Amino acid sequence: MNVARFNNDLRILEREFNAYDRFGRVLQRNVFWKPNGDSSYTIFVQGVTLPENASMRKTNVKIAVPSNVYDPAGGGRRYFYSNIWIDPNIKIRHPRRRGWGRLPRLHQRDSDGFAYLCIHPDTIEGNENILHFIATLKIFIKNADPDVW
Repeated sequence: MNVARFNNDLRILEREFNAYDRFGRVLQRNVFWKPNGDSSYTIFVQGVTLPENASMRKTNVKIAVPSNVYDPAGGGRRYFYSNIWIDPNIKIRHPRRRGWGRLPRLHQRDSDGFAYLCIHPDTIEGNENILHFIATLKIFIKNADPDVW
């Protein structure tokens, strides 16, 4: 794990999602993380905004941090985040029919109350950070079709 880049991702998330007063003091923490005991971590982010075709305006997100995040993967690429869990009740507006449809690739609720979303970004080349991973979630939801698994 490239610890410096992982710590930078935590700072990025805190700036993006924590609420601060005008003096820079934290009013509300919305980013939490915990070690898993095997040199990996889990990050929890509250209040991630979703695209307009989602049934919820915001969701809480759980992100698995692999023990090799940002390590070299060969060919100038680096390993990246790959597993994400979201609210299991999210639906998407059906693009061809009225009403809501099931979000493809969304699995059942886990013990933390999150549902695994089966999307896996590839390795990265440059200066991508955790916000790029969250953007992958938003792009997937925006383009999802309930009729396609």
